[in-house]
Amino acid sequence: MLIHSRQLTTAVYPLNISFPRIERGLLVLAVTAACAFSVIGCGSSSDSNSAGSSGTSTSTDTTTAASTASTATASGSIVRNPSTTTSSSTSTGSTATTVASTTTAASTTSGSTTTAASTTSAATTAATTTAATTTAATTTASSTSPSTSTTTASASTAIASGATTTVSSTKKSVSSYVSCSGSSDDTAGLAKAFAAAAHGAFTLVIDCPVNVKIGSDISRPIFIDDSTSVEFTGNGKFTVDNQFIPAFVLANSNNITLTNWNVEYVGGISVIQAATFENNGQTSVGKPGNMFNDVRLTDWLAANRAIVFDAVNGVNSQWAGTTNACAVFLLTGDTSNVSVTGMQLYVPTAATGSQFIPVAFTLSMNYKSSQTLKAGLPATSKYFALPHNLTFSNLRLDGTYMGFVGGVQNTLFENITSQRYGDLQDAQGNNVGGVLKWFAPPHLFYFNNPSTDSSLFTQSLAFTNVVDSGIRIGRARDAGGSDTVSGYALSLKLACVNCSVDTYASARPDGFMDVLGSNGVTVSNVTASYDSAFTNNMYPGWRFPASGYTNLKYQNISLTDTAASTTVGPIGPMNDTTNQAIVMSNVTVNMTKWTGSTPQPYPGVGGQDNNVQLNFLVNNNDSQHVQAVVATVEGEIQALPVVVKVGQPAALTWTSHQASSCAGGGSWTSLTGVGDSAAGTSGGATFIPKKTGSYTFTLECRNASSASTATVIIQATS
Repeated sequence: MLIHSRQLTTAVYPLNISFPRIERGLLVLAVTAACAFSVIGCGSSSDSNSAGSSGTSTSTDTTTAASTASTATASGSIVRNPSTTTSSSTSTGSTATTVASTTTAASTTSGSTTTAASTTSAATTAATTTAATTTAATTTASSTSPSTSTTTASASTAIASGATTTVSSTKKSVSSYVSCSGSSDDTAGLAKAFAAAAHGAFTLVIDCPVNVKIGSDISRPIFIDDSTSVEFTGNGKFTVDNQFIPAFVLANSNNITLTNWNVEYVGGISVIQAATFENNGQTSVGKPGNMFNDVRLTDWLAANRAIVFDAVNGVNSQWAGTTNACAVFLLTGDTSNVSVTGMQLYVPTAATGSQFIPVAFTLSMNYKSSQTLKAGLPATSKYFALPHNLTFSNLRLDGTYMGFVGGVQNTLFENITSQRYGDLQDAQGNNVGGVLKWFAPPHLFYFNNPSTDSSLFTQSLAFTNVVDSGIRIGRARDAGGSDTVSGYALSLKLACVNCSVDTYASARPDGFMDVLGSNGVTVSNVTASYDSAFTNNMYPGWRFPASGYTNLKYQNISLTDTAASTTVGPIGPMNDTTNQAIVMSNVTVNMTKWTGSTPQPYPGVGGQDNNVQLNFLVNNNDSQHVQAVVATVEGEIQALPVVVKVGQPAALTWTSHQASSCAGGGSWTSLTGVGDSAAGTSGGATFIPKKTGSYTFTLECRNASSASTATVIIQATS
């Protein structure tokens, strides 16, 4: 076994240690076979595992961008076995000298394949009702062998300036390059097919089963170059098994159209970070993701994108993080004008939680083309770019940890459906999150800012018609008590500038959303449920862990905690004084019973120019709790119960913060012992209805500069 100087790690649990890179010539046997374009400088991928931190040497929450929704496919006949094609349909071990590697390293054994019992949370039932409230398109194909999707992207336009991809009118079948057996290793032939189809040569048609053997061999991932169009028809299917490295790579590539892809994942990664990798079939010591980044991706960028790396000072392709490197699809750097429509990405029906897709799509910051690099360059848009102008439309994911992760710009996500999901675990469902929880807490969407340069912030994203069915396999990674705190797998984790989320349904028991540092985000028409008991009463269903929120708008949102009792506020505090212009309207939270440490389940709200109206319904005592915060004044009113028989009492209580006075409205004067609208800044009263009907009670609280109004409604029945 050869030892790579930069990646000396233990086999039990890899330490976060980087060793200086020695001269490339000493490593030729370990790394050169599939890296025909030899470029010195493999050493800058630090071993950060988190998918969320910003900076140039730590892992960044790389996600996906999208812009154009154009998916027009030009007509044209499919050419089978064209005379101009001479490539063999089987792997022959040639080294990579073009866009895609055609090496034939021995495939690695896929991840855990034992049949540990998986646990499915009660959210499965909730998912059915939640999904029914949306209009997101879903496919009905089987997980094991789904038929080719017939849905097409709508003509919606990305929130920013989305470009339209073009598609060659000439089509050629992949059968000219691969065996089409579905069992033979077709990786080399497929790489040749992608290379031949690049630069608008023809649309590659996948019309038969293709076995793509990647494993952890860094020579085998397939690069997709400029102006490549690939569509699936009939029995077209990819079976992929990548482990700790990507299967398909778009690096500073543009004008890419991927239509109706049918991809089954049969890999799975270990709960212990891999300490060895393969290169053209030869095993060496080193982490696969790091080595792919530092050798294969760096060399490809040098050869195909005119980037000169500073080898002496260890400057390589930008490292995105250990979790992010596990993606089936890696889109990195100045990748743009990419349309992904009608894709199905799934694991077999019988797959256990240890065999799920680690990451579906990673989108990461990387160096722009045509530049000479040196050590210490700042992470600014002068040198770096994020993927941008992309569309993801009509996608079905089934059996994932992380869905989309990273940093992106000008992105459209529409009609996205997620079914089974989980967290990294072993075959027995233990070691959740990996040994020492090295795998980043997974989400359907996790988008962050990979740089402090605002021009590299995640921005201009649109999400519409998303259904996260919340079929949970496995248990939460954080057990509470003395266990370490790592995080949880809620549906949407987002830092964004000028973004929108509209018509989003989630039944994930982990939770709905983490709002990271954002400006100009609108979230509307959401139906979400979660189970606070599933996460061991550690986390809210909707969280605000950052500060300095600006111009955030939430409207028409329903959030339900399905647990028997709620001890952590369903909405986390947002009380930082630097917040500005947070607006929440028609937001309703449902819970069975409130057993928290505070009398009411309200979150703190801080900052300036906020207008927050929150309505909490507690089922066990049929009570309503309303919080209204406008600028500096807050009013709170509670009704118990909200449905009462004529002649029976209901109790109203109220309080305020930073108010000089409060006044009642609506049916206030019918309260026993009140007589007029004066309410005081806090108090209580009894309402005894004399006839059936709906009775509205408003509490308006004021100070010198602001006024807030909170409203409860009591129904009187016979």
